[in-house]
Amino acid sequence: MGGMRMTSGLLVVPLTAGIVWMFVSGASFPSKVMTGLGVFLIIAAVIASTNIHLVAMSLYDWVVLLVLIFGGAALLAKVLLVGDCRDDKEDKGGYRSRKSQRRQSDASKSRSYSSAAIDVEAELEAMKKGK
Repeated sequence: MGGMRMTSGLLVVPLTAGIVWMFVSGASFPSKVMTGLGVFLIIAAVIASTNIHLVAMSLYDWVVLLVLIFGGAALLAKVLLVGDCRDDKEDKGGYRSRKSQRRQSDASKSRSYSSAAIDVEAELEAMKKGK
């Protein structure tokens, strides 16, 4: 690459750094760029070191090959470049925000269940006194 020979271990370093950075920072844009750069370097190194010998292939084989290559690349690009794909655009707090909201709703449900249980007990006592 550029007249310089890099070992395959050195090519994995930017990819690993980008993936670790994504996990630490919550998939920030620079971490996605670093991961994409690592993937690009690995793909470029594989292409540069490949000796291609064309053999007779049918058109069906070529179409399947190209669909798989570019389909996989498109899925990878979608994962790396597209943010949160949910319809709910207002909730941008992430996992911790949703978890705290879930806890609050669970707590309010348990309060309503306990108040309903108290109401049932009070109603039963009133019915016993009425008899």
